[in-house]
Amino acid sequence: MISMVLILLISLLILMHVLILVKVVPYNLVWGSRLKTDQDMYRFETISLLVSILFLWLALEANGYFKGIIPTSWSIWILLTLGGFFSLNTIGNLMSKNKIEKYWFSALTLTLAACCFYLASSL
Repeated sequence: MISMVLILLISLLILMHVLILVKVVPYNLVWGSRLKTDQDMYRFETISLLVSILFLWLALEANGYFKGIIPTSWSIWILLTLGGFFSLNTIGNLMSKNKIEKYWFSALTLTLAACCFYLASSL
């Protein structure tokens, strides 16, 4: 069940990053409203999109959708690292100038962190 929630949330996160990259969603809603240029947005959002895709891959592997090519020990390490990243991101979101990021994205990143830690402990 947790894995399915994680897969759904990550898929929505990937969609959000793509929508920001193609400028459907304004980038002042993310990164603490600190991005000032399109170049900054493309750099940060591309990295975020790649990390999110890796994260989705791990969640799909852990849920048994396909045979894993990433060793379990690496998956655990990556999930713990992502859980720590999302925990720190929650703190950053809480300090955001943007209310949507402060309240909605804080809840999202806290949920993602909890899912990462749970999934890592279940592998």
